[in-house]
Amino acid sequence: MNSFFSRLAALAVAGLCAIASGCGGDSSSDAGVGTGGSGYAVGTITGFGSVIVDGIAWDDTGARVQFEGGPLAGSTPTLKIGQRVRIEYETAPIARIIEIAPAAVGPVQIAAAGTVPRLRIAGQTVQVNLSDATQPVTILDGYTSVAAIAAGDLVEVHGQPVLAGDTYVLRATRIERLAGAPTPAPGPAPTPTPVPPQRVQNVVQDYNAAARTLRLGDVTVSVATATIEPAGATIANGRTVTVVARPAPAGAPTDLVAESVRVLDLSTNTKPSELSGTVSRFDATNRSFELAGVRVNAADASVVPGGEPIANGATVVVRGSFRPDGSFDATQVRIRKKGETPDFAYDVSLTGRIGAFSSLADFRVRGQRVDASKAELRSCAGVQFRNGLEVEIGGAIVGDKVVAEVLTCR
Repeated sequence: MNSFFSRLAALAVAGLCAIASGCGGDSSSDAGVGTGGSGYAVGTITGFGSVIVDGIAWDDTGARVQFEGGPLAGSTPTLKIGQRVRIEYETAPIARIIEIAPAAVGPVQIAAAGTVPRLRIAGQTVQVNLSDATQPVTILDGYTSVAAIAAGDLVEVHGQPVLAGDTYVLRATRIERLAGAPTPAPGPAPTPTPVPPQRVQNVVQDYNAAARTLRLGDVTVSVATATIEPAGATIANGRTVTVVARPAPAGAPTDLVAESVRVLDLSTNTKPSELSGTVSRFDATNRSFELAGVRVNAADASVVPGGEPIANGATVVVRGSFRPDGSFDATQVRIRKKGETPDFAYDVSLTGRIGAFSSLADFRVRGQRVDASKAELRSCAGVQFRNGLEVEIGGAIVGDKVVAEVLTCR
């Protein structure tokens, strides 16, 4: 690892959260990431002790934790494994804001299993990865398997846009079932409840400035009456946006009518930043590729591990800086493959106290379900496993749980 990542790893202990009270600081403000003059890390939560994003530990003891764009109906801003987040910092590795950025929130429209299970959620095609040979693995919350996901379920999906043919699909890192609307009480028919808005984050395609429509994945969205955030931002093809929208009326030329459109633009920052995602549009001649709509120039970047090829479909973490045009100059490209580097020795790393202990096959750490029945136990001779015991766990994601490969008693 270079000095930047070594420094982050060395300071991991400084980022330990108070285990009993959870992770993160003040969550009362809705001020978003992207004010300029800061560094950013955009990636997937892969563990806790401090908050670990793509294998790198961040001190979050004073961080403000919030959803992108403000509160999300039916949910609270709690950091969880598999979430996609944006971290804003002034000095690495101390997080100032941790913004939780779901890729889709809405009803399941199609639930289908297969070699590569696919779902349709809020009009987006969602790919599920069940094999840790390809990182990151999709973790489930509220489901024991993908087969249990049913049409009509309200879910929150985290993931990254990946170009598949001529359409961006969402490669899921987390699928969480949300509580549905309450059952009406007996009595007179209540006033119909408005259909809750859906939230979609994806890369803009087919933007029509005259008609004020755009395409996100497989849905066409009208933005004619939407509030554009931040004020003065410009919608354009290739930009990542988050849309809050409702289904269009029957017969309308679009699928969704947007209430708001938040345009993601991190190009104004002046400090080193990180991005993670799945490589598409790899150009071997110019050594450039795309990550979630961002063009990455890696012509002068080192690759970790050395000799590992950059290729379409590979999951990578790039470090570098943004250009004013929104593209990204990489100084380092880390290929994310389990066991290839110390950062990615395991799918998930957890440090915390055991809770909800039933047996070694069933307990929780930092709210995450764990099965350590077949784990290698280290420094645990004579230890009674119980609630409150502090442990370190490295393991793999299997459905809705972490299957511990190594458990160290602390």
